[in-house]
Amino acid sequence: MVDRPLRCTGLGPTQPVRVGQSSLGGTAFLAARSALTHACEITCEVMLLHGRQDERAQLSQAERFSQAITAAGAEASLHVFDCGHRIPRVQLDPVLCPFLRKIFDPATRLH
Repeated sequence: MVDRPLRCTGLGPTQPVRVGQSSLGGTAFLAARSALTHACEITCEVMLLHGRQDERAQLSQAERFSQAITAAGAEASLHVFDCGHRIPRVQLDPVLCPFLRKIFDPATRLH
């Protein structure tokens, strides 16, 4: 097992995380696997899509993740829809299609 500190400070526990830990119940174990913990490593533009009545994940989680990405210097946009976990295509397409066109347009690529 290897002890390694969490990469992003101010977003969660700062104690070392034991990599290879077998218990699924520990706070450090869960924090090490949380996307929020690794938000500072994201360097590309991110679009987050979330249903306001999502029964699987709270809206506050998406808001915190968006804020963490932005605080780390990457661009993040959070779009909240009046629905549950499944976002209806009629609501999704007007938001998602322009984003995908922008990201995959060869003229705007930086990499």
